[in-house]
Amino acid sequence: MVKNYVLVAMLLTMFAIGNFVSLLIPTHTKPYFKNPPPPPTKFAFLDVSSVLLGFRKFGADIAWIQLLQYLGTQDNSNLTREESFYIALRSAKKLLGIDLVKEMDVKETKPDFENGKIKYMDLAKYTKRVIRLDPKFKYAYLFSAGALAWNYERTSEALEILREGIINNPDEWQFYTYISAILYKEKRYHEEMLLILEKAIRQKDSPNIIKVIVANYYEKEKRYADAIKIWMNIIESKDPMYYERGLGKVEKLSATLGF
Repeated sequence: MVKNYVLVAMLLTMFAIGNFVSLLIPTHTKPYFKNPPPPPTKFAFLDVSSVLLGFRKFGADIAWIQLLQYLGTQDNSNLTREESFYIALRSAKKLLGIDLVKEMDVKETKPDFENGKIKYMDLAKYTKRVIRLDPKFKYAYLFSAGALAWNYERTSEALEILREGIINNPDEWQFYTYISAILYKEKRYHEEMLLILEKAIRQKDSPNIIKVIVANYYEKEKRYADAIKIWMNIIESKDPMYYERGLGKVEKLSATLGF
């Protein structure tokens, strides 16, 4: 009971702070509350707190790591954000007295299966939490759209996320590139799709998930040397999601070429 009173008091305090900040910066909370993540969300307290206190990027970092936990992996492509997140996490624990690590736990969330294959039906919801806390988190749009479109065959959800990316970041041409590739995929124009993806993976911030898609297409077309180059690039990124798989692929493809 006492704990509930404390939480209510904290929420009222944060709302008061949020209203004060809103007077100074009128648009401070509008982008989030105008278009909040789809309910239900058990992380509403954390999300609203980060918005009202002005720590939206901090909240987005929490949401991003929760998304990766949901997928059962950890991504090193945004290591700088994660490092800064953990520093902020320790500071928040001292300031607020809240065990955010416990609050972040999503291990009880189980992925859905269809015909024995993991589908991760809540991936779009987790992604919307991230991008509505931090609409400029471009990597989150690209990563999730790629996973939804090519790994889980949920094109409509991928396009929805990319369209939201365009609304929030109208000058980011990679969103338009991914949409074009997905539309070609749906029409089974594989050559055109591959040309677009080849352009996309040359970008510095291209997610490894897209590089894997291209490498698999190369292998299917028996372009083994080209596939090896991409897998080597993925291995060099030291992404734990694909590192071991990359080593195995390079060994297998090299043996096919007689190396």
